[in-house]
Amino acid sequence: MTTPFFFSADSFGNATATPRPSIFPPAVVRGIVRPDGGLSTVDTQDALDVFNMAVGETGSFAYDQSSQGLKSTQQLNVDWSDFSQHVFYNSAQVKVNAAVTKIIDGFPFDGTRKEYELFRDGLTGFEHYVLQQFPKNKGYLWFKGSTSSPDPVTEGTYVTVLDRAGLSYPLLTPDPNGSSRLDPLSSSCTFQFWIWPATGSANSVVFERVSGSYGFGCNITASNSSPSAELVFYVISGSSNYAMSASVVVDKMTWSNVGFVWDRDIPELRGYLSGNLIGISSQSVEISSAPSVANLLIGSGSGMPAIGYTPTMTFSGALDEFRYFKTAVDESVLQQYLKTNIYPAYSFTSSSAVTEERALSNVPDSRLSVYLKLNEPASTSNALVIDSSGQGMHGYLNTYAFSTIGVRNYLTASLPSGQSPMTYERSGSCPVLFPDHPDVVSMKETLLEDAASYDTENPSHIVKLVPAQYLQYGKTLFAQETEEGDLNE
Repeated sequence: MTTPFFFSADSFGNATATPRPSIFPPAVVRGIVRPDGGLSTVDTQDALDVFNMAVGETGSFAYDQSSQGLKSTQQLNVDWSDFSQHVFYNSAQVKVNAAVTKIIDGFPFDGTRKEYELFRDGLTGFEHYVLQQFPKNKGYLWFKGSTSSPDPVTEGTYVTVLDRAGLSYPLLTPDPNGSSRLDPLSSSCTFQFWIWPATGSANSVVFERVSGSYGFGCNITASNSSPSAELVFYVISGSSNYAMSASVVVDKMTWSNVGFVWDRDIPELRGYLSGNLIGISSQSVEISSAPSVANLLIGSGSGMPAIGYTPTMTFSGALDEFRYFKTAVDESVLQQYLKTNIYPAYSFTSSSAVTEERALSNVPDSRLSVYLKLNEPASTSNALVIDSSGQGMHGYLNTYAFSTIGVRNYLTASLPSGQSPMTYERSGSCPVLFPDHPDVVSMKETLLEDAASYDTENPSHIVKLVPAQYLQYGKTLFAQETEEGDLNE
């Protein structure tokens, strides 16, 4: 077969022929982007990424061509706030309750991008309208440091992630079999998070996973009066009495994005600030003989006295978007997802590390082990810290922070740390799903009030088409207060 050519002119006006690029190998998706200069360029995206989207799925319409037929009532030009346009014989109150329950019970807060898109596109038009009414929260967790003696670890604010799948919240954990999902085994590790050290921050633990004299973690080295703080990530092996570390210096009272990569293939530790490489430790240490089960503490810990470091207080300041990967994440990827949320799949790593089989299976990648968005809003009535990694490694606040200090009563936007640094975090991916949260209760009550008013006025309501004596009989038989019974429950 003859290779097709296309023609262009060189700088001297002479026509030149070059082979036309192949469409199929390698598999790419071509999209036109327009920079500020108005010039069109071709941007290529690895086809594996498309497998993690709802492209071509029969249950999704988001990527359909405009010429394709309707798949969802979301595509209809209907004012879903007006019950008269979509509720006829049914009860509007029942429709509201069913939509709210479906969203709270089924929203894939720890799902892949495809799972999120299929859930969103699978909603009816009214259910999607209700989802849009749900309160959203893009926040962070405030840590009130404590220096109480003799043991500051018992107070202050910290989060515990138990290294037993399903032990804390079995109903929220995929396959809650009690296994360890935090042990890196022989894998490399990456930690990335936003940190805002308070002005009084001193020696404290940001996070650690240790057992005896084995483990890894991140400490703050600073004095109360210093305007900056040094974050030191360390790995220690008690068997060899050997440690290696990498450090990053950040300003207090300022949000900074910090990343640490423990690359065991090279081997080395790398420290990143805002996705840019800051420091490298070329020392090598292995912890393969460490106990496989150890909890992850965030905001507190022992500080590893074996390396001569003892914290003087629990962490004081704020943390946001805490991510723990069991792989060495590329610098470009750290930068790409600096201010936006990620999905628990393979998009955070290089395409060469992902097989097509995994992409097609749409199974959350176990290399993302912990993903705490820390978006739990003020007035949340429980200590749950949601893990969105797909591994079900949910954490919980310590009792002192939750009950005594009441950190869940703080409105983060009013704190000295201000707004969340996650500027481009998609609000649609962080609805408040706690059913007893005041904002959720208020939203539901508003919808139910409108629905009850409509049901009263709707002449076609199914209840009004039933002979009155049957409803009176049912009211007496089941000891209900009204003929409608518990219709709006």
